[in-house]
Amino acid sequence: MLLLYRNRPWLSALVAAVLALSHPFTGSAALLVLLAWGTLELIVHRDRIVSAPWVAFVAALLMALMVWHGYVLPQEAEHQSLMQQWKLPWLIELQAWLPAYAIVASMTAWRLRSCARIKAFFSLPMNRLLAVWAMVFLALENHELVMEPLQPAHFTRGYSWAALFLIGAPALLEFAQVPMKRMARVVAAAVFAGAMLLDNAGWFALRIAESRNGAGEGIWLSEDQLALYHWLEHQLPNEEMLITEDPQLAYLAMTYTHHRAWYSHWANTPFADRQLKEQRAYFSGDLAAAGLHHGHIAITRSGSVYSHQDSAERIFSNGSFAAYLYAGNQ
Repeated sequence: MLLLYRNRPWLSALVAAVLALSHPFTGSAALLVLLAWGTLELIVHRDRIVSAPWVAFVAALLMALMVWHGYVLPQEAEHQSLMQQWKLPWLIELQAWLPAYAIVASMTAWRLRSCARIKAFFSLPMNRLLAVWAMVFLALENHELVMEPLQPAHFTRGYSWAALFLIGAPALLEFAQVPMKRMARVVAAAVFAGAMLLDNAGWFALRIAESRNGAGEGIWLSEDQLALYHWLEHQLPNEEMLITEDPQLAYLAMTYTHHRAWYSHWANTPFADRQLKEQRAYFSGDLAAAGLHHGHIAITRSGSVYSHQDSAERIFSNGSFAAYLYAGNQ
């Protein structure tokens, strides 16, 4: 968006396309914003801020992205299974949505509080870009209202909030010009800043409390876990399949070592339900080690019973973990 403000539309489209390759949710939404705004400028306002070739270029980029994610990638069975797992109703509840947008929405409403102000605002193309930006992301955040939800929450990373803030920012200048005593102005600014940061403070407080209670989404690595990863990375140079009953242990092993995991993150493991079922059968002894069809490393907690000790070699142990290597037919 900043590149558009600097009158570099072609580069802005390319940056959005690159973003879409690494972050499909954000990148595709950015291209959609550019396309909607460009079409509006080209057809409705006709003030030549953008050109027809540029709009066609953005549309082609968006179409290519849709073909890539909607047709090419699903040709692979593993990716197709992942796409099914990603179709999740991750929604933003109303009780969370309202306080998150209340302040910036109020600022926007105050700036656009009369027909004359609305007309003046929409007379400028960059203001129209902000409006399209906000509307597109708000629509994507709530797309479950018209179609099968595909993680609507992933579109709520502050994009529509930022657009509303930029639209309503002049309201802050009006507020700053209101005659006040110095102390009253300091107090008012502190209250406003506190209200703006309240949701962030609440989020951090909740996560800290969860982590202190051993829950939450924080990741903590023990010395024994780091020692295990270090040993696997340096003592087993060939890539192996790693299987463990601890999903986080397997998930992080793919970060700290070059080994693959049989099952790790429930949303990012192809055929997750099948893999988890076979993993449980493996550790309960209902599935033989050979049933995984290739060699692998099994990791257990120290002191726990490993059902396949007779067919695997114990290659590592410390106070917390034990690792076994099953060579299979290698």
